[in-house]
Amino acid sequence: MLAEVTPHDEDKYGVRYTADIPVQGTEGREAVVRTGWILPHGSREAHLTTLYVVRVKPDMKEPLQTPLVVLLQLPT
Repeated sequence: MLAEVTPHDEDKYGVRYTADIPVQGTEGREAVVRTGWILPHGSREAHLTTLYVVRVKPDMKEPLQTPLVVLLQLPT
């Protein structure tokens, strides 16, 4: 599975990226899942920080629930 990666902000923790990934459920419904990543300075491994559904195909009959938001206070 390939997804286009988009760089966003850079801060003291590293560079942040997003990637939108098309997925298909077991019953054939399709959606796009947005993933958020951070690549810490000096590291070659990115860390997944968030993911949520951003878009569903028009034939989806059920409404989406509001995504869960998790706030994390990082040490300074």
